[in-house]
Amino acid sequence: MKRVLKEKLSVYSTMIKSVSYAPMQKTLTVKYNSGDAYKYDGIKATVFEELREAPSKGKFLHAYVIGTYKFKKLK
Repeated sequence: MKRVLKEKLSVYSTMIKSVSYAPMQKTLTVKYNSGDAYKYDGIKATVFEELREAPSKGKFLHAYVIGTYKFKKLK
Protein backbone atom coordinates (compact mmCIF):
# COMPACT_ATOMS: atom_id res chain seq x y z
CA MET A 1 0.00 0.00 0.00
CA LYS A 2 1.33 3.40 -0.97
CA ARG A 3 1.69 5.96 1.80
CA VAL A 4 0.30 9.39 0.97
CA LEU A 5 2.22 12.30 2.42
CA LYS A 6 0.50 15.59 3.11
CA GLU A 7 1.85 18.82 4.40
CA LYS A 8 -0.42 21.18 6.29
CA LEU A 9 0.26 24.89 6.25
CA SER A 10 -0.55 27.05 9.25
CA VAL A 11 -2.67 29.92 7.99
CA TYR A 12 -3.68 33.18 9.61
CA SER A 13 -6.17 34.60 7.13
CA THR A 14 -9.57 36.26 7.03
CA MET A 15 -10.38 34.09 4.01
CA ILE A 16 -8.71 30.71 4.64
CA LYS A 17 -9.13 28.27 7.51
CA SER A 18 -6.52 25.69 6.44
CA VAL A 19 -4.37 24.54 3.54
CA SER A 20 -2.80 21.15 2.91
CA TYR A 21 -0.66 19.88 0.04
CA ALA A 22 -0.14 16.32 -1.21
CA PRO A 23 3.04 16.42 -3.32
CA MET A 24 2.70 12.95 -4.86
CA GLN A 25 -0.81 13.76 -6.12
CA LYS A 26 0.02 17.43 -6.75
CA THR A 27 -3.18 18.50 -5.01
CA LEU A 28 -3.82 21.51 -2.82
CA THR A 29 -6.80 21.36 -0.46
CA VAL A 30 -8.09 24.68 0.81
CA LYS A 31 -10.72 25.03 3.52
CA TYR A 32 -12.23 28.48 3.59
CA ASN A 33 -13.63 30.28 6.62
CA SER A 34 -17.03 30.19 4.86
CA GLY A 35 -17.06 26.43 5.39
CA ASP A 36 -16.43 25.56 1.72
CA ALA A 37 -13.50 23.33 0.80
CA TYR A 38 -11.86 22.84 -2.59
CA LYS A 39 -9.19 20.53 -3.98
CA TYR A 40 -7.02 22.04 -6.73
CA ASP A 41 -5.24 19.66 -9.12
CA GLY A 42 -1.87 19.93 -10.85
CA ILE A 43 -0.23 22.12 -8.21
CA LYS A 44 3.56 21.92 -8.41
CA ALA A 45 5.62 21.94 -5.24
CA THR A 46 7.07 25.33 -6.23
CA VAL A 47 3.58 26.87 -6.20
CA PHE A 48 2.98 25.49 -2.70
CA GLU A 49 6.34 26.87 -1.56
CA GLU A 50 5.44 30.30 -2.97
CA LEU A 51 2.09 30.11 -1.16
CA ARG A 52 3.93 29.27 2.06
CA GLU A 53 6.11 32.39 1.69
CA ALA A 54 3.34 34.73 0.54
CA PRO A 55 2.48 37.49 3.03
CA SER A 56 -1.22 37.17 2.09
CA LYS A 57 -2.34 33.61 1.40
CA GLY A 58 -5.73 34.79 0.09
CA LYS A 59 -4.21 37.24 -2.39
CA PHE A 60 -1.79 34.57 -3.58
CA LEU A 61 -4.59 32.05 -4.13
CA HIS A 62 -6.61 34.61 -6.13
CA ALA A 63 -3.62 35.61 -8.24
CA TYR A 64 -2.05 32.21 -8.94
CA VAL A 65 -4.42 29.32 -8.12
CA ILE A 66 -8.12 30.23 -8.36
CA GLY A 67 -9.12 30.36 -12.01
CA THR A 68 -5.82 28.82 -13.11
CA TYR A 69 -6.02 25.21 -11.90
CA LYS A 70 -8.81 22.65 -12.18
CA PHE A 71 -10.67 22.18 -8.93
CA LYS A 72 -13.35 20.14 -7.24
CA LYS A 73 -15.61 21.31 -4.43
CA LEU A 74 -15.45 18.94 -1.49
CA LYS A 75 -18.44 17.98 0.65
